[in-house]
Amino acid sequence: METGHNLILEAQVEERPKPKIFWFKNGKEIEAGVRAVISRDLKYSLLGIKDCSKYDSTRYEVVARNQCGEVREHINVNVLDRPDKPQGPININRIMGTKFVLNWNIPELDGGSRVTHYIVER
Repeated sequence: METGHNLILEAQVEERPKPKIFWFKNGKEIEAGVRAVISRDLKYSLLGIKDCSKYDSTRYEVVARNQCGEVREHINVNVLDRPDKPQGPININRIMGTKFVLNWNIPELDGGSRVTHYIVER
């Protein structure tokens, strides 16, 4: 999905006795708030995340728990966005007259896709 769109995850839950439903992002429980909406009806539980960004790219998990046990399901979400800036320091190597090689470390977040090249401007 692309940055700025809303994410809606839906889980069908039809267990008896009726379970409590929990949603997790990277192993941390999600609480309803400004961007996160959690709803439930007789058959489904929904998690909505408003205005997604690359920081929402991760593993989401839904857990249904009652006195008989628990069931877990997960999904990996990838939000496409611009990658972060490369990590420094910048190293200049192999200076050959007017040519040289620049090296730096990969960005912390790649924007949901492998970085294949950079454009260096003056």
